[in-house]
Amino acid sequence: MKIILALAVVVTSALTVAACSESPPPPKKAAATPPPPPVAVAPKPEPKPEPPKPDPNKELASKVKQALEAPEAKLPGGAIDVTAADGRVSSGAPSPPPRSAPAPSRSRRRSTA
Repeated sequence: MKIILALAVVVTSALTVAACSESPPPPKKAAATPPPPPVAVAPKPEPKPEPPKPDPNKELASKVKQALEAPEAKLPGGAIDVTAADGRVSSGAPSPPPRSAPAPSRSRRRSTA
């Protein structure tokens, strides 16, 4: 009986060592998930340039000029020149066109020969 018991201990030891020496099974890989589809990035709309703002001085001058040229004003058209700067209106007579310079006069000298 000692032999059977000794043999059982040897076999159990051998099985224990054999079970520990086996390499563990490789871990299961997770199911390969496909990469997410690329998200289409909408292009940023370019900011539209704002139209240039009208000059407030020119607008003011044109309003005053229209009022002066109205039929009720009884003024000849274009008789008054209107300008505006910094919200102030100036009026005056339009400048006359530039005059051409007179031709140089030639003096006649008598020759003394």
